[in-house]
Amino acid sequence: MTGPVKSGLRRGGSLLLGVLGVSLLLLLSMGAVVPPGPGAPVPTSFAPQTALYRLSVNVTTDAPVGPLPGAAVYLNGTFQGTTTGNGTLSLGTFPPSEYAIEVEASRYQTVNVSLRLTGPEELTVHPNSSETPGVLTGSYAPAGAAFTVLPYPQVRPTASTATTAFFELLLPPGTYNYTLIYHGEIQRGEFLIDTGKTLTLPLSLPLAGPGNASGSPWTNPYVETGLVILGVGLGVGLVLAATWIRRRKTPRKGPPPAGQT
Repeated sequence: MTGPVKSGLRRGGSLLLGVLGVSLLLLLSMGAVVPPGPGAPVPTSFAPQTALYRLSVNVTTDAPVGPLPGAAVYLNGTFQGTTTGNGTLSLGTFPPSEYAIEVEASRYQTVNVSLRLTGPEELTVHPNSSETPGVLTGSYAPAGAAFTVLPYPQVRPTASTATTAFFELLLPPGTYNYTLIYHGEIQRGEFLIDTGKTLTLPLSLPLAGPGNASGSPWTNPYVETGLVILGVGLGVGLVLAATWIRRRKTPRKGPPPAGQT
């Protein structure tokens, strides 16, 4: 093999090795910048930080009933729970987005609300009665009693005197249970509200009798027990005092005179 041919082969081999080396370097550099796959961990410094905002729902009515407990709340079609006694329900924290909220309650029309969450939100919902409501009016005595129409919270009187409280409520048609409590005395009952009609319900407890309408403290069992103990103590004290006075008035016998045996 002649010298020129050998020289050409050497130059060709060197060129081939150079091309292969450059290709290898390019492959290594591309592998260093390829984004990680779905399962690869993302460095904390580059992980996106998504804000989360608290979302709660407050369900209330325009009637004097006010807050509506027991209402079912759905978020994007998923049941989240029922409202508490004060008509509220905390749904949790969520990223900014569009949300569909649905509220269902017995005797009330379903409410659907579209909400764009951009910060902490307390959504207030006012469901309307599914039928023409009826009116419940009445009174209860004594005025300090606690009157509750289930499932609603304690009813606040619209007016009251020293002995009697008066109330008026708009209620969807249906059957309700009530409770009247005063100093351990409890009265329970049931009533029916008809569409568009008025029902008058006068209530009273035995403690509201003459001379005791305001709840006399003498009916308290603790007071009665204390009075009995006080009476017994006074009686024992008087007996001891009388005995001591009697002994003081009785003359003491001294020693016999001298010479007497």
